[in-house]
Amino acid sequence: MGLTLHQQRSGLFETGVTSALAIALIGLCWAKPLKASWMGLFRNQRVEVSEPLVNNGEDRREQADLGGGAERIAPIAESVWWALRIYLATIRGLPRFTHALSKVYSPLYGRTIDPNREISVHSGGTEAILCVFTAFVEPGDEIIVFEPAFDLYELHIRFLGGTLKSVKLHPPANASTQITKADDWVLDFQELEDAITSKTRILVLNTPHNPLGKVFSAEELTSIGNICVKHGIIILSDEVYKRLHYTERFPHLATLDARFARQTVTIGSVGKAFNATGWRVGYAIGDDNLIKHVQSAHIILSFTTAGPAQLAAASGLEYAEQGQFWQNHRSEMKNKIDSLCEVFRELGLPYVEPSGAHYVLLNAGRIRYPENYPFPSSISGKTRDWKLCWFLLQEFGVATIPVSEQMATYTNVLAAVSAVLGFWFTSSYLANYFTYRRAARNRECRSPPSIAQRDSIIGHIFRTISHIFRPHEQNQRNTSVVQLFAHYGHTVQSPGWASTAIYTIEPKNLQAAFSTDFASWGVEPMRLFAFEPFVGKGIMCTDGKFWEHSRALIKSTFTKTQVADLHLSAYATHVRKCLDLIPRDKSTVDLQPLFSRLALDSSTEFLFGESVGSLAPDEVSKGTLAFLEAYTYGQYVVGKRLHLPKWNFLTRDKRFWAACRIAHDFVDRHIARAQRTIKDQKDAKRRPERYILAHELVEQTTDMNNVRHQLLNVFLPAHEAVGVALTNVFFNLARNPRVYQKLREEILRAEDQAEWTFERLKSLKYLQHVISETFRLNPAIGTNTRIALRDTILPTGGGPTGFDTSPIYVRKNDTVTVSFYALHRRQVVFGRDVHVFRPERWEGLRPPPWSYLTFGGGPRVCPGQNLALTEVAYTIVKILQTFDSIENRDPVIDFVEVYKITTSSGNGAKVSLSPA
Repeated sequence: MGLTLHQQRSGLFETGVTSALAIALIGLCWAKPLKASWMGLFRNQRVEVSEPLVNNGEDRREQADLGGGAERIAPIAESVWWALRIYLATIRGLPRFTHALSKVYSPLYGRTIDPNREISVHSGGTEAILCVFTAFVEPGDEIIVFEPAFDLYELHIRFLGGTLKSVKLHPPANASTQITKADDWVLDFQELEDAITSKTRILVLNTPHNPLGKVFSAEELTSIGNICVKHGIIILSDEVYKRLHYTERFPHLATLDARFARQTVTIGSVGKAFNATGWRVGYAIGDDNLIKHVQSAHIILSFTTAGPAQLAAASGLEYAEQGQFWQNHRSEMKNKIDSLCEVFRELGLPYVEPSGAHYVLLNAGRIRYPENYPFPSSISGKTRDWKLCWFLLQEFGVATIPVSEQMATYTNVLAAVSAVLGFWFTSSYLANYFTYRRAARNRECRSPPSIAQRDSIIGHIFRTISHIFRPHEQNQRNTSVVQLFAHYGHTVQSPGWASTAIYTIEPKNLQAAFSTDFASWGVEPMRLFAFEPFVGKGIMCTDGKFWEHSRALIKSTFTKTQVADLHLSAYATHVRKCLDLIPRDKSTVDLQPLFSRLALDSSTEFLFGESVGSLAPDEVSKGTLAFLEAYTYGQYVVGKRLHLPKWNFLTRDKRFWAACRIAHDFVDRHIARAQRTIKDQKDAKRRPERYILAHELVEQTTDMNNVRHQLLNVFLPAHEAVGVALTNVFFNLARNPRVYQKLREEILRAEDQAEWTFERLKSLKYLQHVISETFRLNPAIGTNTRIALRDTILPTGGGPTGFDTSPIYVRKNDTVTVSFYALHRRQVVFGRDVHVFRPERWEGLRPPPWSYLTFGGGPRVCPGQNLALTEVAYTIVKILQTFDSIENRDPVIDFVEVYKITTSSGNGAKVSLSPA
């Protein structure tokens, strides 16, 4: 078998040398600062270098970590400084590197591999493969490849004038609907025999397989080897992922039989082994009669491989062989793959469980993208998997690989790359990351402890997909958050690929995010896309000047001293209707739906001037029913959009847009009526009999679209908060009849006084204690999240324990989430019995600032809190005046949480009330 090199490829020689020198210069990036006076090579160019070519600071480990595992090879980088003394590496490879390879492979072959004659060093595994093809393929020769296959095989073969012949790896029969194992994809050896002709020159074997992750068994390899020996075919055994096998053993074809070894060239990659593919160091191992031709092709294609990278590779091999590096590396990668597969299992998507490499082959036939999605022209004409990959990248930031390029029959299959999924974004990510690290060090900031997760990239994807497709597990979110803080401390982070989520219950951090550093934090990037089509731009979903305008418009109406009292007279009518629906025969009643209808009727009257009348359903108009139905569906879609901020196709939901129009028309009619009413009142010089927010807003602005947006923004939380709070109060009272009786006694003592007002209700101390204790134990809003609008600092919590006091550097788009549920269970503030409903704890208790937040804090504090507290207190008073005792009728004692915009009781408030 002689070397065949065609004249049309001779022009590659000059390009190859240039490439080799360029690659060699990469090593300068790892070195200490070099002065121009030392670099004689550049004297004629008059280049003055007084700083590092790449400013990598002192943390080489950060620079090396490109995919997990590389942080442990930091000692390798130290050797590169010495490698800079190398002007030109030998064509065969640096002796230290080839001897290191010989030391690794000789035990596998059962003999000594000659480092000078049986090893060829290349500029990456890809170049090694091209050199094999260049050495042995003539135009018209046939090369057998197992399909699916690494796409560069075909490109190399075509470039050299060869013909690719595919032999399929057959999937199990249930592969389209079930999770299967990569090793269950099998080769039909008769089909392989049938594919061989007199022109067959090379068979390409890839194990572990890209993209299946199949590790060929010794039996399969033996059958393949025997066929190739029989027909005199060269075997190119691509084993670049040999270090990533999750089987007990990894068989090498060339080690199974001496006959196989004489016809096999084994390809390896240091870049793949160490997750440092930028080094571009690969190698070929085989019989001298084969390797000498491969080396000749290497001289033509790239001449030599960068010496600094070879020396680093040698150090890496020597270092890794001494301990458990490879075992740990495989374990880390397997954990990453398991994380990804866990998501696919939960979504019910069939995939191929790999036995090696870092790919997961996913059957994505059930994942849909919009029919009229705007694909670019370069994608629109391609197969479905290409379009799906583009869609996932644009809408989710998740990079995947279309497999139709590798396996034309399967256009619904794509490869999810678990190990290098984020490499698509590596450049920008690393630049941002190191900028962040420098800024953090300059300000003496430290990171809080991180939540244990298998991988930051996978962690980010898992959080995203689980939020999209999996509801919160019932009765676990708030409890798990408390456990989180108990385990990690009062501040903890969850690093993601694009941003970091910080969770905290440190009062100083709350004060910074909600108040003192208010301008650095916001909600608009998280909420506006979801909210705007339905409720418009308003106080709930904007930041900056627009929010300030909305806040000023709303707050000025709520700060009037008479608001609560004016509204209370109208509210009393709804409370009487609610009381009429509570049975007097001591039968079981769930108060939750009654309180929800009470809050709905009250909020619509307060906002629009007309109640929807849900407490008297026979009186509800068709227009009102249409509004309620539209608003319910609109909230549902807004919830989806809130978790999918870039899924624009949701806006094409015709029902959602119809719901938006119905809601807008309903509010617009009430705004028009408010305008007429105000005009009539002014003409007649009458004062309003009750407080209506729509009237107040109409008087303050001429922009009726703005009025509509503000009303809908307020309605979003207002129509649920009071109902949830009342349900939680009576949930606790039913389980604590002693508290019910004590509270009733206080109310009865005050009965003979004047009409109930905001101030009178506030003067009932035990009533206020009951409300405060309910808000502490069962806050209607369990968590609140802010997103950083710019780089900023949280004042405390940085350090390994979670209780440390160093500041935390926060990057733009990082989030901070406050758990009011956990905040209100701090024993240092509320005592050891924080899980017990005990209103008496509030006698003399004054929680430190930012330790107890029922309605938020800072500029975004709820402007209607006094109104809400007045409604809650008044309703409690009227029910306890009417009924002298309460009995729990719920067999489940514990509070079962249900998560919507608010956190409500999953079992309601099932009670029996005895009339007075």
